[in-house]
Amino acid sequence: QETEQIFSKKYSNDKIQIKVNFDTKKIIYPKEIIKGDETTCNFSHPENFVVLECVNRLLDKGYKAEHIQLEPLYKLGHNSKSSGKADILVKNQTGEKTYIFIECKTFGSEFNKEWNNMKNDGGQLFSYFQQDKNAKFLCLYTSNFDEQNSEIDYKNQVINVNKANYKIANNVPELFNIWKNFYKYESSAGIFEKDINAYA
Repeated sequence: QETEQIFSKKYSNDKIQIKVNFDTKKIIYPKEIIKGDETTCNFSHPENFVVLECVNRLLDKGYKAEHIQLEPLYKLGHNSKSSGKADILVKNQTGEKTYIFIECKTFGSEFNKEWNNMKNDGGQLFSYFQQDKNAKFLCLYTSNFDEQNSEIDYKNQVINVNKANYKIANNVPELFNIWKNFYKYESSAGIFEKDINAYA
């Protein structure tokens, strides 16, 4: 439904709702979605709208709101002294373990830049995976409004890390080298396609 200031959308038999308040420039996620902080809950960065659109796609796909976390904090780098926040973390069907790490970037150069970063050293996603090997997928995600067709296009690079070779790695460089040398930068579909079910 729409008013002059607020757009809202309901999911899961009207039990879950996202609101976007254009007057206050706030994105209001349902309480079931765990937020590390409120950084992505406003209009201050274009990337926040990519996060919003991705969360919407996850909920439409059938992932439960209580299994979605925004910006959980993780250590980054070889010495683990710096920290970073994963944009989106999705838990598995029981809610006990991490299922997907998603890094969101704005469409075009920022997405391409991060994909190149990943192919150089694994980027942030492999740093998150090193700290939580329960994850099955790493996903670099972007979306954009196609004015010509009046629809939202999305693009993602999905790395299936649910393979034995990754489990033997002891650190991020080893994870990256497995992806680079053994899997030849392999990425594929596997999360948002119409024929893929949630938690598949």
